[in-house]
Amino acid sequence: MTDMHCHILPCVDDGAGSVEEACSMAWKAWENGTKRIIATPHFCRPDQRRRRSVQEYRRYVYLLQQGLRELGCGLELRAGMEVFATAELPKLLDRQEVLTLADSRYLLVEFYFDDVLTYTTKEYIPTNASRVWLGLWFPNSWAGTPDFETSDFEIDYVKITPFHESGDTEQQETYPEDGWGSLEDISHDTSLQGDVNADGTFDLADVVLFQKWLLAVPDTKLADWKAADFCEDGIWNGFDLCAMKRKLTSGEFPTNQVYVKNTEELKNALEHAKAGDEIILAEGEYVYSGATPKGYMFTSSADGTEENPIILRSENPEKPAILSGSSTAENYALSISGDWWEIKDLKITNAQKGIMIDNSNHTKIRNCEVYNIGSEGIHLRDDSSYCLIENCTIHDTGVVSPGYGEAVYVGSAKSTTEYGHECHYNTIKNCKLGPNVAAEHVDIKEYTIGTTVENCTFDGTGMSGENSAKSFINIKGNDCVIRNNIGYRNGCTAIQRAFEQNDVVEGWGQNASVYGNKVYMDTAINTWGKKMYFLNAWDCSATVWDNFMAYDGELFSVDNEDDHWNYYNCNLLTYGSN
Repeated sequence: MTDMHCHILPCVDDGAGSVEEACSMAWKAWENGTKRIIATPHFCRPDQRRRRSVQEYRRYVYLLQQGLRELGCGLELRAGMEVFATAELPKLLDRQEVLTLADSRYLLVEFYFDDVLTYTTKEYIPTNASRVWLGLWFPNSWAGTPDFETSDFEIDYVKITPFHESGDTEQQETYPEDGWGSLEDISHDTSLQGDVNADGTFDLADVVLFQKWLLAVPDTKLADWKAADFCEDGIWNGFDLCAMKRKLTSGEFPTNQVYVKNTEELKNALEHAKAGDEIILAEGEYVYSGATPKGYMFTSSADGTEENPIILRSENPEKPAILSGSSTAENYALSISGDWWEIKDLKITNAQKGIMIDNSNHTKIRNCEVYNIGSEGIHLRDDSSYCLIENCTIHDTGVVSPGYGEAVYVGSAKSTTEYGHECHYNTIKNCKLGPNVAAEHVDIKEYTIGTTVENCTFDGTGMSGENSAKSFINIKGNDCVIRNNIGYRNGCTAIQRAFEQNDVVEGWGQNASVYGNKVYMDTAINTWGKKMYFLNAWDCSATVWDNFMAYDGELFSVDNEDDHWNYYNCNLLTYGSN
């Protein structure tokens, strides 16, 4: 029996109040026939003072599981959440900041708090003056019998009807899509923070205006009062003024917002970009035409700074702009060769390569979708270090050259002399890679150091097996960290092992840390007639712990040293721990 809803984690919510109580709960469940429990701590509840991360909850589950094993309890613990329904829930899911039930496709959602429905999914703004009718609702068996002497009531609905005074022209009651604003209309504020006079810039004039407004100076009006809410609490006071002054003197705000709505405007904005620019793309498709420098389409070599990065983003993240080439057989869709860029909320498609980062340090790529690409999706190349690829979705790569169709490619092969090889300390996190990634999901080349791949999901469907592509991740660099990822082979016969290390250059492909990963490999024997290894790393040093694998059934631990050669083909393996 599996308990799918249990607040067993100690001291995180209104469940177990101590480790001892949690262990007692586990023992009682085990003795009564429960084989596994999905720990579902509350998340995003209105009374929750602190929002813990997915990693923290996984860590708590791991520690409690280890403690139960030491006590001799055979109960299996899995991670999950009881997520309170809010407007941000879809985005939290996209960013993988909430846990599904045991890493399944199912989510436990809480809609009621203290027997009250506190959130609804729609918000409408009437354009006409109206009366408000309040309806009363007492849910059957939930709130009990109403006591009008002592009980409060909750508003279940608001009905809007036209309000008329003498001389008014009668107008019919309006409904959604007919004179009403929608939630979408009010959820995406694109105003510049601090720009209370709405002149397109944030400067000293805005600070003076806001200060006068707070002092109630006569005839003082804010053109954009929302821009003054620096504390993001819906209250406008001296705290916001202090934050506004700090930001003005810090230099952390964009010096220029450039709005573009067509291909030529985007090309011009990239060509003339400078530190502090925020290039904002209107909804639509930007198709490159004309000659391309070095085969690069949308390209820039400008440098941002840590205080003033160059930002390239869609105006509306819910309807991202699309950067498209003319063919999957040629050219790079987006090429950046400057430092300190932020690229986010874009779609990249129909080119030989998706996003190329050359000799670019501290660049961040967030919330982008890269698809229908001839070769690799995102390539960190030519001494690009300290870069971040986060919350991206990459699929359908290698549609022309399957052997070079990686989702993410870090560095360059030893045979490459045109580009620098030192691509160090780059991070790929919270990404969805696949299906139809023709080569490895992540290829970490020799001469690179400190690449981290974490909290990613790999879909093996469609891997070609060409150019020795036979695993989710190929590690040829040093000191890599592969943690908390989930891989699904999905019957793809090209995948012969989950992860692998290779020493293609002497002294490289060493010192990997591989932990907290779960892989579903379909079979214990691959198509070569050999064991389906979790990690194939002959003559490469690696430290492993807390890894799980499944063949044709449930996940099991692969970290028993007695079973070393069943799951790890590595003669330099070390079993570690947190």
